[in-house]
Amino acid sequence: MNKQEALTKARKDVARTELDICHAEKRNALPSEMEALRRKLEYRKFIMEAVEVKKESNGLLSYADLAKMHGKPVFCVWPPDEYGAVMTRWALVRVDEIRNEIVFINNYGGSDTWDELMESDVAFYRYER
Repeated sequence: MNKQEALTKARKDVARTELDICHAEKRNALPSEMEALRRKLEYRKFIMEAVEVKKESNGLLSYADLAKMHGKPVFCVWPPDEYGAVMTRWALVRVDEIRNEIVFINNYGGSDTWDELMESDVAFYRYER
């Protein structure tokens, strides 16, 4: 899929989710369902924006790539939950050569190791603004 096809798909996903929200509002959906749809819309918009500004250099980072990025920011993306919402965070990479591990210090002050995040199938990308 090229960039234009991906952008078209992302825009359709946003429009479809906005329509789902309208239908849910008309039928007085439960607050929890509305919240899930809003999170899904937020994710879809995030994907659309990411596709719009995607740079070829911003591919998925491997362990070897991350091992060379001590002190650099990365963008972490968790897989969608049962409602389609995706959690994202940026984190600073810390390479601990003594323990032979990579630690990610996220924008909320928490930290996780590579092994902990791999259990959740987290994907890593260069953090570009």
